[in-house]
Amino acid sequence: MPKPDVLCQFGLLGSLLAEAVYGIKNPKVALLNIGEEDKKGNVVTQSAFGLMKESGQFNFVGNIEGRDLFNAKADVIVTDGFTGNIVLKAVEAFHDLLKTRGVHEPFFDRFDYENYGGCPVLGVNGSVMIGHGISNAITIKNLLHLSRNVVNARLNDRIRRPSNKRSRMRTTAAITAVQGYLPDFVLSNAVLETMVDTNDAWITERTGIKERRILKGKDQGLSVMAVEAVRGLCAKRGIDVMEIDLLICCTVTADHVFPATANIICDKLGAKNAWGFDLNAACSGFLYGLTTGSQFIETGKYKKVVVVGGDKMSSIIDYTDRATCIIFGDGAGAVLLEPNTEGLGIIDSILRADGSGCQYLHQKAGGSSRPSTARTVENKEHYVYQEGKAVFKFAVTNMADVSAEIMAKNNLKSDDVAWLVPHQANKRIIDATAHRMGLDDSRVMVNIEKFGNTTSGTLPLCLWEWEPRLKKGDNIILSAFGGGFTWGAIFLKWAYNS
Repeated sequence: MPKPDVLCQFGLLGSLLAEAVYGIKNPKVALLNIGEEDKKGNVVTQSAFGLMKESGQFNFVGNIEGRDLFNAKADVIVTDGFTGNIVLKAVEAFHDLLKTRGVHEPFFDRFDYENYGGCPVLGVNGSVMIGHGISNAITIKNLLHLSRNVVNARLNDRIRRPSNKRSRMRTTAAITAVQGYLPDFVLSNAVLETMVDTNDAWITERTGIKERRILKGKDQGLSVMAVEAVRGLCAKRGIDVMEIDLLICCTVTADHVFPATANIICDKLGAKNAWGFDLNAACSGFLYGLTTGSQFIETGKYKKVVVVGGDKMSSIIDYTDRATCIIFGDGAGAVLLEPNTEGLGIIDSILRADGSGCQYLHQKAGGSSRPSTARTVENKEHYVYQEGKAVFKFAVTNMADVSAEIMAKNNLKSDDVAWLVPHQANKRIIDATAHRMGLDDSRVMVNIEKFGNTTSGTLPLCLWEWEPRLKKGDNIILSAFGGGFTWGAIFLKWAYNS
């Protein structure tokens, strides 16, 4: 089943074809459904109905039923490929039935797949004509005539022609505000030198980190930072917390095993109309959460979705282990997702996972497979365990690869990308990713030297810090790699000027 915006695009393509090639003035476009009422069908057809009604790009006449296929209520009928193929085969069968009974009906001659067994596949860069495997000479001739008509009508130019109305057809999820929160306490490399066998030069050379923030105080969990970030987010956007529909909290350091920290955040905020859940994908968590949240916006289910990314990593770090304590810090960020019909917002995403990487980066105890005991605590099994070399090797390759992949997938050249927002785990990994994308340092967000690796918090904290420099329409690539292993990239167009 295609997305609602794709069905809307089908309506536009069909309308352009009908008008340019078949000469139908202001063709009537309808959506095939189980009834004519606006609210008929499933959530996809209902959402598609709304998009087609609001698009303004073609003459949308509403829903039609199967019984209306041939009564001239519509010139273009939009449906998904599965249903459309069933309808087409049924009509072809009806033509064969008439033929075997000696009935000649000119209207149904066009459904004779031996003569008209082909169709145009329309696209931005060109049109392709496809015929059946049993296509005969007449079919090929008709396809060639159709091809000539498509070219003469300059149909692809019409499809490509810039149009503000057309860009509003697809509803995307756009970031409309971003806010961060960082604790006051600064843990510098100089202080770490007094705690473990390390020094500033060694840390800086290997990670690029100079200092990190630590959340101090009794009973201070992730929710403390997240609440401040979301409260500031709502104030910046000028909305009440009661307007939030959904809150997704991306973290590996939840306040409790259960309930979800998202529920606690909503309660502390007074966001009584929101529901929420936690999402754990380690350092890729914010990418996963942003992609998940965008689906609720794109389908039309919700209007305001908050995605929080943050961690209190100091709660699971062994400050006698110099391999891990130098890397991580505490912090949280939040973004607000809202519908956009200007072609801005989240355009594409690629998310990946490989569970075989668990052995190299994980917390040994505290889960259902190895519950907490006095011995697991004594053996320090509730802290981050990491095999640095293995993680670095996998991260530096996959984070760079997925960033290049999403650029290629969306036909983006290096000059097209305004900013790379990389996960702040290691300066060398960031540099390798930027190099693979062909970006110089001036277009790469880096604050690892000040905040370290805040796990799920790194990406929203970067967006928060760079927000004043972002411009509406900027092409931005977000990229991350984390425990799991998990990794991925998002391509978005920034939706506002600060």
